Amino acid sequence: MSRVGCAPWHDDLAVNWLEPLIAETELPQRIEEMLRHEVQDVSLPGIRAASCLLILLGDEMIWPTDDLDNLLCLAIEKLSLCVELERDEKCKSILEKEVGMLGLMRDKTVFSQRVEPICELWRSWLS
Repeated sequence: MSRVGCAPWHDDLAVNWLEPLIAETELPQRIEEMLRHEVQDVSLPGIRAASCLLILLGDEMIWPTDDLDNLLCLAIEKLSLCVELERDEKCKSILEKEVGMLGLMRDKTVFSQRVEPICELWRSWLS
């Protein structure tokens, strides 16, 4: 068993469980399908939910890397359009934080530098 960090997915046994689970549930395909929708008021919640799954599970150790890079770019594009549609300022601010987090992930920002932004995002979601 090899552990490379303290995150739940930074362990070979966890990767051996999570990677096939993500593949078998067709999560990458389902997320991509949702992100391919045209951005409008009725699709915004689904696009946001798909993007948030990427924030929560989008780690190269457990996700098909090619899919992840493409999905992160697509999520940033679509969620940025959702920001423009959002009328509520608090929700708009949270959407902007989500876009920012996806950008950090796309740019392969080291995990330790993502800690504060993800904590801030969780505080926003739960407030």
